[in-house]
Order: sequence, then C-alpha cells, then structure tokens
Amino acid sequence: MSEYLNANGKLIALSDIKRIGEVTPEERESLAKLGPRVQADRFFTRIEYAKGGKSYATESIRDFVDQNVNLVQVEEGAFVPRSNIKFVSEFTEDDRIRMENRNGREVRADFKSGVNTTAGRVLSTLEPKVIMQRMGRPYNPDLSEGADQPQQKARPVQRPQAANQDKPAPTQDEIEQGVRFDEVPTENQQSMAVRRDDVMAQVSSDSKTKAPQPSRSPEQ
Repeated sequence: MSEYLNANGKLIALSDIKRIGEVTPEERESLAKLGPRVQADRFFTRIEYAKGGKSYATESIRDFVDQNVNLVQVEEGAFVPRSNIKFVSEFTEDDRIRMENRNGREVRADFKSGVNTTAGRVLSTLEPKVIMQRMGRPYNPDLSEGADQPQQKARPVQRPQAANQDKPAPTQDEIEQGVRFDEVPTENQQSMAVRRDDVMAQVSSDSKTKAPQPSRSPEQ
C-alpha cells in the first residue's frame, strides 16, 4: 500500500493526514461564495491535517483508492488512512463530558467510538467493533454501506440438454417405472441393436452346426 497521497498534483504523507472527508453541498456552497475563480464544483474531498488546517482536493475517494491508498471508513463520508490507526476505543459519556470541559464546546452525544491515530483522535458514531472489522479489509467504493462483499448478479442455471430432443416426453407409466427420458434409445440405436442380435444369433448357429474335429493322440 502507498504511504503517500497524490492530491492536486502534490504528494502528501499519509502520516500527516488526520481525516479525509467528502465535500458536502454546504461546503461547496461556502467555497462558491469565495468567488468564481475558486471553481467550487471541481473539489470532491477535504483533507484535514495533524497540525490543524485543511485543504480541498479535486480527487475523489475512489481516485485515492485507485492510488493504492488503504482507507478505513470511520463515518459516513469520512475516512482515515489505515496505516495511521493505533487503536479504537469506546467513547463513553464520561469521555464526552471531559472533552466538553476541556474544549469549552458541546460534543455530539451520538459518538460511540474514538479512533486514535498518529495524527490525532477521530470520533465516530459507529461501534468500535464495526470500525475494527473495516480495518481488516481495504475500503472498496463499490460496496454498499455495511456490505462485506460486492453484490454479484446471479448466474443462470445451466441445465443439461436431453440427449434425444426429438423424442416425446416420457409417459406417466415410464416415469413410475423409473425410465429416464435421456436413456430411451433412438431409432438408429434400436436398429443397430437388432442387427447386432442377428449377427450374434448367426454366429451361435454356425458354431453348433460345425462337426467337431477328432483329436489326434500323440505318437507312441
């Protein structure tokens, strides 16, 4: 897996990235207010850094996956480089109160886990076990939320063709007697069987009509 991210033509070390998020409609609207030169529609992702600050990239999450970057989805539209994760722990009510007191601002009550990374802690509304399960496999953008494997179209069942398609279907008596339709001999097979029986009968008759040869005793 890659240790760098190529965003806007520049390489960024994954160890410097705290979180990667998809640009929301609200963010794009705020960017558009900066003026037409910003071209807000061209940005698809937001990169948050360990030392604070953020930047916007024209690449999508799929583009980063195609760069062989192993991402873990820790929240809807939020990802963390797998190589940065140290451990995942439960985020309790006591943790929430301590964080509010320390930061002086309200913390969402629906956070259930804390993802501790080399670039800082990321909170998530997912259970810790769900995140740890996702850590075990690279993120696949073709998977729906919570799916473990890509959905595949069911293949049509290939049924064997009957050997004698020109034959009528077996009767009820044949079915009850255990006669299989594909075992019913064809007309050619029946003719060959009759000719074979005639030959065997002729050979048997010839062998019976031949006079036995007298055995010769050894000379004394």
